[in-house]
Amino acid sequence: MNPLLLAVFLALLTSVARAEAVSSQPVSSQAVSSQAVSPQLVATVAGTGVLVDEFVYIARKAIQARFYHGQIPEAELRSYQRELLDELVDSYLLAEEALRRGLAADMTKAAAAVQAFDDSASGQPGWVEARAVWLARIEAIEVRASLQALLEEQVRAAVDPSEAEVLAYYQKNLEKFVTPEQQDVSTILLKVEPSSTTEVWQQTEQQALALKLELEQGADFEELAEIHSGDASAIAGGAMGLMHRGLLGGEVEAVLEALVPGQIAEPLSLLDGVALLRLNARVESQQRTFEEVHVRARGLLTRELGELAWKALRFRLRSQADVVLNEELLQKMGV
Repeated sequence: MNPLLLAVFLALLTSVARAEAVSSQPVSSQAVSSQAVSPQLVATVAGTGVLVDEFVYIARKAIQARFYHGQIPEAELRSYQRELLDELVDSYLLAEEALRRGLAADMTKAAAAVQAFDDSASGQPGWVEARAVWLARIEAIEVRASLQALLEEQVRAAVDPSEAEVLAYYQKNLEKFVTPEQQDVSTILLKVEPSSTTEVWQQTEQQALALKLELEQGADFEELAEIHSGDASAIAGGAMGLMHRGLLGGEVEAVLEALVPGQIAEPLSLLDGVALLRLNARVESQQRTFEEVHVRARGLLTRELGELAWKALRFRLRSQADVVLNEELLQKMGV
């Protein structure tokens, strides 16, 4: 177990005795009405209590993964904690919907996660007393996650747009199906170690100017590239091929922008040497036909419709469920 997660777990062990008194059973067995939530619960979802310890465990784990780089802005942390709470509440509703549809959780995967947790926590202070409660809790979390994943897969797989819908999507989003402007570029790169002296750089620039003069007098660019260039393109006579505009970086792009096809630029000092660049040709951006991009258009539309279907299901389940958040407790927790 990750050391930080283990520390979180050990901190939560102190509340196990209290948590054992509040299970995820129907609220009727916990004397919690639809208008009030037990102080030991962060929420009730369709009559089922959501333990504060479960939320803390899941939230700490997610926060560590997202903000591993360091200090967390307070406003961003609060917002993310609310997002995690919403996801936790939804997980209960989605798991119930999955079971209603006859889906079954991957118990082998859940058991493996439980075993891994058990192995990591074994030998820690308080684990013997807390083991049964926490292993059941981890299993429940894993089962819900499995059911949610299966349900999402089913919902997205059910999306099958018609040909008319795919065509309409293409026509509405023509900008997504454009081949960007490209440039056919060749180069001769005279390699220089970045740490070289000013004198070495100046000598290399003079060599580049001499090569440019040879080219202007009729020398073969490909032949000189094969002899002098330290770039990987040397084997192909310096040909870098068609490259989308913007791919070569600002400084190089600015130089190419000023050239006309067939023109060779003045020597350009780069990080790893001095380059001679030749613009061979420009290929204007082109609108791809529907026939050319049919498969991609269908894939994009299917993914977008799948996302909409998944969000719609979550919204419907949430809007129809009796969900009560323990705002008083959440405020104290800074959520």
